[in-house]
Amino acid sequence: MINGRSRSSRGITDIQVVLIVAIGIIASIALVSWFLISSLLAGSFIPGSGGRLEFEESETRSATLTGEEAIIEFSNFNGRVTLIPTSGNDLTVTITMVGRRSQIDNVDISFAASLDPGGRDTVSLFVTRRTNLVGRAAEVHLEALVPADISYDLDLSTLNGRIEVRQLHGSVLVARATLNGAIVLNDVEFDDIQAETLNGRVNGVIRAKEVKIETNNGAIDVIASGGGDYDLRTQNGAISVTLRESSGIRVDATTINGRVDWIGGPSGQSPGRLVAELQGIPETETITLLLRAANGNITIQILR
Repeated sequence: MINGRSRSSRGITDIQVVLIVAIGIIASIALVSWFLISSLLAGSFIPGSGGRLEFEESETRSATLTGEEAIIEFSNFNGRVTLIPTSGNDLTVTITMVGRRSQIDNVDISFAASLDPGGRDTVSLFVTRRTNLVGRAAEVHLEALVPADISYDLDLSTLNGRIEVRQLHGSVLVARATLNGAIVLNDVEFDDIQAETLNGRVNGVIRAKEVKIETNNGAIDVIASGGGDYDLRTQNGAISVTLRESSGIRVDATTINGRVDWIGGPSGQSPGRLVAELQGIPETETITLLLRAANGNITIQILR
């Protein structure tokens, strides 16, 4: 009897252990499932992010522009800034945030629109961090659909990220990628264009009266139309300028470590130096090129 009771006791103990383990596993699965579902409700979960639980959230800001001129000022700190032309008078900005929950919650977005019928509308959007947390910040990308028929003053900046402007026109375009990021100006026409980045290339198809482009580490590639004064500078990278055949051209180009080549034009005074002038078709504008590179080739060519 004693041995029988002992065997029965051991049998009950084994069953209890199995039940405890099973309950623990089920509870763990339920807890993880609850956490994932709650997280997904808070934002789009991004798997495969280096072991971190990351999300993607989007929201929009909008304004209906009322006049023929507008000022747009966008300032970002860790992500792209893109302006795309659209029909109509509605300006819509899509703000996409990517990061951990705490990083996204630390993003502060300030949007304001001052509308002045018959005058100049002003739209501003500033992206900042509420607190300076240690570590990587959330990525914040701005994509704005902008009325194409309005004349703009644009002031665009980001700390880390690409700036792109497509097929817009106006008086002033300022694009600054303070630390890292390319600048792309695609078929734009402004009186004054200023583009500056520390680490990144600058590409442009532009028409302007005054152009200043500068990068520390990156190439500059510009297709220019009409006349104007162009000041293009890079420390580490090549400079390529393509011009229309009808324009008169004045060139002052220097590179320290590299060559200056005018394809189909006059030769330079030395491999790294060229000062020359080419007359254009009568009554056409003249474009003046001041080109400076420290480490990289300079190439000038004319569209034929």
